[in-house]
Amino acid sequence: MIGAKPRVRVARKIRLEVVTPEGSALDEDVDEFTSPSSKGQLGVLPGHLPLLASLRTGIVTYRKLNQTVSFAVGAGFVEVADDHAILLTDKIHHKEDIDIVGLRMQFSEIMATLEGWEGTPGTPEHFAAIDE
Repeated sequence: MIGAKPRVRVARKIRLEVVTPEGSALDEDVDEFTSPSSKGQLGVLPGHLPLLASLRTGIVTYRKLNQTVSFAVGAGFVEVADDHAILLTDKIHHKEDIDIVGLRMQFSEIMATLEGWEGTPGTPEHFAAIDE
C-alpha cells in the first residue's frame, strides 16, 4: 500500500521473578529461560501457555540479549502466565557467591553423617540431613 507505514515487530520478553522467603531475589525481562521441574527440564519462551509446576532443586538459566545467566535454586514452584514467570523457591545461589572449598568441606561432613547414620531412617532428622 502506498504511503503505509511498515509494521514494526516488537520483540516480546518474559518477566522472570524469583522469590524466596527473604523476598525478591531476581526481577528481569528475559528472552527465554529454563528451569528444573519434577517432570524434567522446563523451557519457556514468550507466548508460553499458562502452567504451574513443582520446581526441583537444580540450575535455572535465562538468556537476555547475548548474555546467558545461570543460578541454582532449591525446591519450590514455578508459575507462567501472560509472559510473566514467578519462581517460588526456598533457596537461590549465584555462582560467584559460592565458596567451593567450604562447600566441599560441608559436603564431606554431610556425607560422613549420612554414611554413619545411627538413627531411624525416615525420621524428620534423617530427611533434614538428606536435604542438606
